[in-house]
Amino acid sequence: MSKNRFMLWLLFFVHLLHGGLLDRAKNKPLQVRSVSDFKTFNQYCHYFYRHARRTRTKLQKALNDVAKNFYKSYAIIPPLKSYKRAKVKVEKDFNGDWRKLTDLVRGSLSFQNEEDLEEAIKQFGRYFPIVYKEDRLTNPLPSGYKDVLILFQDPDNKIIGEVQFHLCHILQVKNKEHALYEERQAIARKALEENRALSKQEEEQIQELRARSKKIYRAANQKMQSNIPCAPKAAPEQVITAVSPVCG
Repeated sequence: MSKNRFMLWLLFFVHLLHGGLLDRAKNKPLQVRSVSDFKTFNQYCHYFYRHARRTRTKLQKALNDVAKNFYKSYAIIPPLKSYKRAKVKVEKDFNGDWRKLTDLVRGSLSFQNEEDLEEAIKQFGRYFPIVYKEDRLTNPLPSGYKDVLILFQDPDNKIIGEVQFHLCHILQVKNKEHALYEERQAIARKALEENRALSKQEEEQIQELRARSKKIYRAANQKMQSNIPCAPKAAPEQVITAVSPVCG
């Protein structure tokens, strides 16, 4: 083969890579592979988070699209769960299998009433397959807290994410009640660390904190049942960061 002919073939091959085959490879749906498919965990971590960011971008669009269809509804899309927090959860709950992590990509929607919330779930299902649904509207927690939690799967990479569908009055008092929950947990944890049963005083403290939690959610639920509209603050701007997490 002459040198000129060889160069022509070489240029044609490079054109295929950059103009066709390479582009198709970039757009090809990828499965979330296991750690064993990579030489180092650091490589896998960056691979996993790269695909999680793509899923988050799509989730942001889906939630914002859905929120626009309902009165005073808004979306909250936090950053990806940090590597440090994710690693602890994966090792503790999933025996090191990162593919079982369901809240690396997550978001929330707030609604004025249950009818809007239920319709929004149907609309969200047009963007992602819903693989799990926990209905805490029908079955509220003992404290009176209610929402609907769903898990969805990105069909392009099989990453599973989480979305909470909130009622606005419940969402507005959630942080306040969570502080009481943390107090209850701290009391119980202290007794556990000291390898003893709860004292009578500690049991009374926990019961009093539970009563305060129920009172908070009872008032919020009464507002919902009375159709008192929420006046939520503007949802914070959500910024998608392209910075890679610290892995390893």
